Amino acid sequence: MSFHRAHARRTWRKQCEDPLLDTNWMGPREYAWETAQQRPRPLERGHVTQYLPGYFDPVNIPRHEARAETGEELLALPWVGRWLNFPEFHQFSWSPSKTAGYPAYLMVELNGGYSWWVIAYLDTPELYGLPLWEPKEKP
Repeated sequence: MSFHRAHARRTWRKQCEDPLLDTNWMGPREYAWETAQQRPRPLERGHVTQYLPGYFDPVNIPRHEARAETGEELLALPWVGRWLNFPEFHQFSWSPSKTAGYPAYLMVELNGGYSWWVIAYLDTPELYGLPLWEPKEKP
């Protein structure tokens, strides 16, 4: 057996033993979090958690968490309000999660809404009076 095939088998077995990864041939699930620290917290009223992509080290770069009951409190958070200074800034919006039980996403829309980023998890997006995010495609 070649080295590469043996390595692939060991890697596949590790993935099958990991409860956060899907064991079918399709590979990891879309929502398989790297560590328990990256998993969103249970839903709480007014809880906001900064979104960090999976390639950030959760030990050395911790995510920010805060409570915000109004849209003004949400924009007063430094890691949210800084997006207002971008020249391409269009608006903030929210998008529901596709996975039941997971928080909604706080989105920042840039360039008239044609580009966007997820910047946080919102446990109760109705508190902030934000519009529902709708994807746009350039004509």
